Amino acid sequence: DEIRLRLYETTYGENFEWDDNWLRPLSAWRWLHFILDDLLDCSLGFEAVASIFELKLLLWPAKIEWYRDLGIALGKAGRGALAVPCLAYYLETNPKDRNKKELTELLRMLEKSKLPAR
Repeated sequence: DEIRLRLYETTYGENFEWDDNWLRPLSAWRWLHFILDDLLDCSLGFEAVASIFELKLLLWPAKIEWYRDLGIALGKAGRGALAVPCLAYYLETNPKDRNKKELTELLRMLEKSKLPAR
């Protein structure tokens, strides 16, 4: 009851709905996911952000949107040759993405720039 009250007062307010899953212990995978997300919230360079997304994709390869995020981070880090396949794969598997125009434009720019993979 104390947890319910605290969540109601501090986090969710009137939109609060209790879920018994909140009392179940978290798996090691879930903790790792939280840690990696916390790292992404830190002020890191694009190389570090790309490394985190590479690790996340190794652990959870079905998360297709992380290919987009990895491609963007690699592109901003100046690693266009590595960014192109990530963005191309994402756009191929998500043809209805709401940012398709911008992502396609970024992909074309990266393809033209011929930045080395390093």
